[in-house]
Amino acid sequence: MLKIICLGICIFLMVLGLIETIKSIIVSIMSPKDYMENSTIVIPIKKHNEEVEFLLRSAICKVLWGSPKKNTSIICLDCGMDYETRKICELICKDYEFIKLYDINDIDSKAILEN
Repeated sequence: MLKIICLGICIFLMVLGLIETIKSIIVSIMSPKDYMENSTIVIPIKKHNEEVEFLLRSAICKVLWGSPKKNTSIICLDCGMDYETRKICELICKDYEFIKLYDINDIDSKAILEN
């Protein structure tokens, strides 16, 4: 009985892996070779946020593990965050060149979108 359950789980996982492999092959074949997509992820943060590091690191993972043809940047927008939250954001911004910290009071939308 246990062998049948394990065999069923293994077959299910093999089928999922095969589907994902076929999907990535089709996407790589069908996507244009010279296409470059620019996008920006804006993460507004206010007051004290316990999950600020998780929010930023998950956005960073999406950028790093996303399609290599995408040129994605992240904007961490200070909407009145406290000192501790701001320090965490500054530390993370130092580690990655594609993430920037902006204050909502000093915002110039044209300048941000150009960067």
